[in-house]
Amino acid sequence: MDKKNGIALFITLAVLASILSIVAVSFSYIDKAREDSGAVSALIEANILYANTTQSLNNLIPKGKDNKDILKILYITPIILKDSATSSLIEIKCQPLVNGVPINWLKTRYKEENKYKIANEVLDRVLQRVRLKEPNRFKEMLFAQIDPALNDGGVKDETSKRYGISTQRQMKNIIREYSLKYDDEDIFKIKFEKYFSFINNEQNSTIDSIFVTPEAISGIYDMPMSLAMGWRADGSEVLDDFIALNSPNSTVDRKVFSNMAKNHLRCEENFTYRNKSYKFKFNYIEGRSSNFEFNH
Repeated sequence: MDKKNGIALFITLAVLASILSIVAVSFSYIDKAREDSGAVSALIEANILYANTTQSLNNLIPKGKDNKDILKILYITPIILKDSATSSLIEIKCQPLVNGVPINWLKTRYKEENKYKIANEVLDRVLQRVRLKEPNRFKEMLFAQIDPALNDGGVKDETSKRYGISTQRQMKNIIREYSLKYDDEDIFKIKFEKYFSFINNEQNSTIDSIFVTPEAISGIYDMPMSLAMGWRADGSEVLDDFIALNSPNSTVDRKVFSNMAKNHLRCEENFTYRNKSYKFKFNYIEGRSSNFEFNH
């Protein structure tokens, strides 16, 4: 075994060991819950798993460090855990949280920055690729949620800081509302999650330069999709080299793209409880978890 493969194997084992630590704690709680007379709900179990998974991620992904090799494994391989004694099942899947343009860069506070320009250009290019009935009306609905901009007196509305799109669910609600209002099913042809990311701390955010999607690259650099699809968003390529080769008149702006893999994840955890399946999702950003969503 060569040195490179040995390192890869070590990292893989470290990932598995850390994630498996969830089992010992989580399954013991689930067993206790089953002994309970029904007082402990699936939601409480979800919160237990959520806390344990977050702690494991804290140990696995050191804050402020370049954890590209570990993240590559987490993004590619779902972790499936099963307790043979109780038939309990846990599946954990994670993906990059900021692998597209933060859609909240469309807030007016960024209008003088390159971030706003990029977000607006990507949105226009995406909408041009599909023949919507009312593309301008869709943009109006989107902007109304992202930032009400100016009030009637021409002064920036201070309540705008409460606006924004921080989850895919919010984005889907806007898409659904537009479709119903204008009877336009074509809006569902656009995979917005491939071009944009949805986070609520966009002010100091950058796009993950290691795991950015080909679609986002296509939108940012106005690159043909056929060319952008040559980018492998698996951590094996260097964005500067790819752009130099495929868009030689462009550069990688480090105010827009990160210098290393970002410890920003969106995770989904599926589990069984009393022969029923449940799942929850959450964001994990540099040692902190947020945006917990429980689905039953």
